[in-house]
Amino acid sequence: MSFGPCLPAVSYGFEVYIDESGDEGFRFRTHPERGSSEWLVLSAVVFRRAAAPQIINMMREVRASFRRSPTYTLHFADLSHEARVAWVNRIARSPLRVISVIIHKPKLQRRALFAQKDRLYFYAVRFLIERVSWFCRDQHKVAPQGDGTARVIFSKRKSMKYEELRSYLAALYLKTPPGDDWLEFLKAGVRIHWGSFRVDQVEAAPHHDYAGLQVADAVASGIKQALEYTTFGHTEHRFAKTLRPVTYLRSYPLKRGNYLSYGLKFFPDTPSGEPRFHWIGKHYS
Repeated sequence: MSFGPCLPAVSYGFEVYIDESGDEGFRFRTHPERGSSEWLVLSAVVFRRAAAPQIINMMREVRASFRRSPTYTLHFADLSHEARVAWVNRIARSPLRVISVIIHKPKLQRRALFAQKDRLYFYAVRFLIERVSWFCRDQHKVAPQGDGTARVIFSKRKSMKYEELRSYLAALYLKTPPGDDWLEFLKAGVRIHWGSFRVDQVEAAPHHDYAGLQVADAVASGIKQALEYTTFGHTEHRFAKTLRPVTYLRSYPLKRGNYLSYGLKFFPDTPSGEPRFHWIGKHYS
């Protein structure tokens, strides 16, 4: 299986771009001291292949409104608050869907399993790919395009060997050798729809190469800011609230749709009880 660019002959129907916000460390500090992030957020931006020109045009419009050059790379962290609000509002009016896997690291019970490099990231990827595959499956049934599979592009991380990510994704499909506690834990209950996801259509690229990766950066960063305290002791939930119209909503016949566990997957559980979490129940329950 190749981890390079997709073969031109493959008629995939969807494009998926993935980025993260937060880190994988467990060295927490009492606020306002700086330590590991409390949250790790992985976000996917999904749209039909035919909508790609609209996403590119959207990026051109946003750059122009920010008075930036046509090749300027949007980094959420580098924008002013006003620009971030405008950027997220524009994303929320675009022909795409967003899916986020949100891990609350202080609540993880089996931290020893995640001590090895990249394991927490890989675990979040598993949840994210599941939901991406469900979305593509359902949308392909409604309006078939291509073969219904997705081309998946990860934002390149400096320290990650993407051959290991390829091997990990392949391992989710293959039978697990007995006695491997990590793989047994990782694969328990995997529900990827393999008809919508192919390992040989997975790539990694620098952030500046694709408009979709810059959108994914804004989504992951915006969701994290709705949960993580700043050095001044507050959160900003406006971005998460604004993204609701494009968040993956799994609908059921004769019933209300479901955001939680689909467009927003919290692990190990959905947080509640603190004022900073009020937006979850108000906008996504």
